[in-house]
Amino acid sequence: MENSIPFLIGVATSGYQSEGGYNGPGEPHNNWGACEQSGRVDRTGRAVDFWNRYRADFDLARGIGLNAFRLSIEWTRVQPSFTNTPGPAPAFDGAAVDAYAERVAACREAGMEPVITLQHFTHPAWLGVDAWLDDATPGAFEKFVQFTIERLNHKLCDHFGQPPVKWYVTLNEPNMLVLNTYLNRHFPGGPEAGIPVGLRAYNRMLAAHVRGYNAIHDLYESQGWPRPMVSMNTFCSDVYWSENMLLDLLCLRQNGINPAEAADYFRSRAEALSRHFTHIALQRRTDLAAMAGAGLHRLANYFASRAAMDIEGLGIKLIEQLTEAGLLTSFSDIYRLKDRLPDMLKLERLGEKSIDNLLTGVEASKKQPLWRLLTALNLRHVGTRTAQQLAERFGTMEILASQTEEQLSQVDEVGSVIAKSVAAFFASDYGRRIVSELGELGVNMGDAVAA
Repeated sequence: MENSIPFLIGVATSGYQSEGGYNGPGEPHNNWGACEQSGRVDRTGRAVDFWNRYRADFDLARGIGLNAFRLSIEWTRVQPSFTNTPGPAPAFDGAAVDAYAERVAACREAGMEPVITLQHFTHPAWLGVDAWLDDATPGAFEKFVQFTIERLNHKLCDHFGQPPVKWYVTLNEPNMLVLNTYLNRHFPGGPEAGIPVGLRAYNRMLAAHVRGYNAIHDLYESQGWPRPMVSMNTFCSDVYWSENMLLDLLCLRQNGINPAEAADYFRSRAEALSRHFTHIALQRRTDLAAMAGAGLHRLANYFASRAAMDIEGLGIKLIEQLTEAGLLTSFSDIYRLKDRLPDMLKLERLGEKSIDNLLTGVEASKKQPLWRLLTALNLRHVGTRTAQQLAERFGTMEILASQTEEQLSQVDEVGSVIAKSVAAFFASDYGRRIVSELGELGVNMGDAVAA
């Protein structure tokens, strides 16, 4: 590390989680507003009231020896709307940026280096709940960055007599945002879900990072300010495909990699990381928290579990290995493994007998009854019992997919919430695509119910 760059150790806050003052009457609304109002999550209220007690928090942080503090500037507060309804972009609130400048200045006065995060999991409600599936969002984010960073730093320079901010994080943990929104569904999102949808969101978030990065550097250059340090941060994981791949993707040009060679490059990097862990004999955790960045592991393990498709020989360890090798990117890929035999033979600790057992188990699972497939697809609010009820009532996937919410809600033990979830799944691009692919690969789609 260069001597001119200090080692920073600190803590981080998220505006929505810490500041308070969101999603109430007359307060800025973000994409969690509807969840708060429906009771799915607790009301934000004052949270820990960082917005008002920031000086005391800075003093506490400095008092335990920290020399840095990462705080987010909430897009929702800077470009606010006051309902959960999507709509056109509202005006920017310069006073909100000035208030953030006061907090940044106070951070420095407490003896800590401020690190500014520009997107920490949330976005304004006016963008809609699925903002990162919209091509317009990276451009809207760029405008927010341009307005905010220019006003913030002019306020710091002209009013507080401080230099511009040096350290920025454009997006906080995009891998966790994708996982929690489009795979395990802990964060608010629309009806579309699954790995292909998550990849679409990744695409726009990475585009937003690039546009934000360029906007900050262009502004600093035009103002004659010292060069800033701008990055994004990922949730640290031992799974290459959920973390380091994102950084390698952003650095392809810098590393001299032709886009046409990217897939092979990523695979070689994943294999090198796996070899490294093996070489240092690091005990790699496989609990859900450690694997969270690799949401496919969890989903594929559930898909193959005894409660769902009951695929003999396909456990979490093998799923992890196949995922890291790029052989599993969706549920459908499980049924394409027979075409990847040469690639599987290259994997460590996976012999021909194990592969034969696996492929036999995969083939046998194609004959599982419809309710097991419905369970495996992990539709929101649909467990084993509900899957059995739906399969018994409608018989085939095709007939089930054609039902309206009203028709679905008439099934025993299926209320309006489950009916809405099931209808939304089959109306989504992901739902239609995954069902079609599995059907084409020979997975049982049910039998007609006798009249």
